[in-house]
Amino acid sequence: MGEIMVLNDFGKIVREEWERTARVRPNVELGKYMVMPNHFHGILIFVNDDNIGATHRVAPTKNTLRSNSLGAVMAQFKSIVTKRINDMQNVSGCPIWQRNYYEHIIRGEREMDRISRYIESNPSRWKDDEENPNRIS
Repeated sequence: MGEIMVLNDFGKIVREEWERTARVRPNVELGKYMVMPNHFHGILIFVNDDNIGATHRVAPTKNTLRSNSLGAVMAQFKSIVTKRINDMQNVSGCPIWQRNYYEHIIRGEREMDRISRYIESNPSRWKDDEENPNRIS
């Protein structure tokens, strides 16, 4: 750990839009996240207030057409980031992201801690990443 990731302008857009996600969606909280040069890790925590006095965390992965589903959140996030980066480069329609994303439901605090530590330690593994142009073989 201890390594930090210095973001370029594209990385700053990713960070800004990820943080904006929780501000525009009251049912979403952000867990750990890390913007890397060639990928992004983030934990989304969906909070469901069922109007009976209890607030609990849920994983709305079933219906991707619902505006509060994981699919809808990711689609909007990726779309806005793509538009902003394309506008910055004065191009349109240039893909930024891979087509899909990896999802995993975190079940329990131990798993949350393990995955959070993995995300935080990502910068220290960048020097060995095969896609790092400065990697020493």
